[in-house]
Order: sequence, then C-alpha cells, then structure tokens
Amino acid sequence: MRPALVVLSAAFLAADSGVAAPETISDAFEIAAAPVPVGRLDKLVFAELARLKVHPVLCSDAVFFRRAYLDVTGTLPTAKEARDFIQDPDTKNKRRLLIDRLLDHPGFADYWAMRWGDILRIKAEFPVNLWPNAAQAYHRWVRASIAENKPYDRFARELLTSSGSNFRVGPVNFFRAVQNRTPEGICTAVALVFMGTRVGSWPADKLAGMAAFY
Repeated sequence: MRPALVVLSAAFLAADSGVAAPETISDAFEIAAAPVPVGRLDKLVFAELARLKVHPVLCSDAVFFRRAYLDVTGTLPTAKEARDFIQDPDTKNKRRLLIDRLLDHPGFADYWAMRWGDILRIKAEFPVNLWPNAAQAYHRWVRASIAENKPYDRFARELLTSSGSNFRVGPVNFFRAVQNRTPEGICTAVALVFMGTRVGSWPADKLAGMAAFY
C-alpha cells in the first residue's frame, strides 16, 4: 500500500542524470535525457501523454530529490543529504534506491497515515462521532497498515467488513465516522473514499444497486 509509487513512475528513475553543474536556469530543473517507459504503468501514462500531445521531460537530480522527499515523507531533506545524492556517481540506480530508502523511512508511514486520516475523517470532534480512544485505535491501524505495505484490496476489505469494539478494532470506526448511516449514506461515503467520486451524478438504479450491499 504505497501511494507514492504512483507519483514516482519508474520511467523517471531510469534516466542517466550524471550531468555537470547547470549552465542555465533550465538545466537546474530539467535534464536532456529522454524519458523511457519501463513498466506497464509507464506505458499507459506515456500513451495518454502522446494522445494529448504532451511531451514529458526528466527533472534534474535536485528537483527529483526534493519532490521524492515531499511526496513520500512530507518533509524536506537536509543540505548534506541533497549534496550526497546529487554527487552520487551511480546515475543508473540512485533514484530507485532513494525511493526504496524513503519507503522504509518511518516518516513515510507517519505522513501517509495523516493523509489517509483526512480521507477517512479520523477525528474526535463534531460532526464525526468518535471518542478519542476510538480515533487513536483507528489511526494506529491505518499507520500500521501503511507501514506493513498492506495491499489496497485487503485495506478496503478490512474497513468494510471488520466487527467488534471500535476501541480495540480500528477499522470498525469507518462506519462510526459516517454521519448518514442509511444504505444510501454509507454508499455515498464508500464511493467518495474508495472511488474518488460523488454519487450525486449517478443514475438512481446504480446508487440503489450499490446501496443494496449495505
């Protein structure tokens, strides 16, 4: 369960970025090497970019390093860390290895647990009806799920099917945080959290069909 991997496409890891100090402002942000798709995700992205007539470019090591830290951990690197990365001669692997290190960093689970906390409305305040110890159990479960790289399908299944005390079983709080607990209300929350869509534009039969699950 590593959402940052979507942002850091493999195509942007394969470029040879061993360039000298930038001679122009453009060189400080981009490098001349052409991006090459590596995996299936890259091929799908590049095909869509081609359809839109968008020509991708590769960012410089300095830009990549800063973006990687912000996207994966929500923090900025130190000056020494940035200098060591930029001066690293292993131009073929250093971007990939950087992402592996950041995904194993405690800051990754902390940052993305916070992001998921916003999506799942993990808070003990109006209008969400969660006691503080329930919100704590919920947050701990989300953070542990991210830290262990739990697959998304398992993450979603546990949120939607768990039972027990919401003080001890964190994912049970998914339903406790939903204000409108009618089948349609739960359907609305599930569609927004897991599908990124609002049901207001859905045909009535589609909403009724999904609401039937709840």
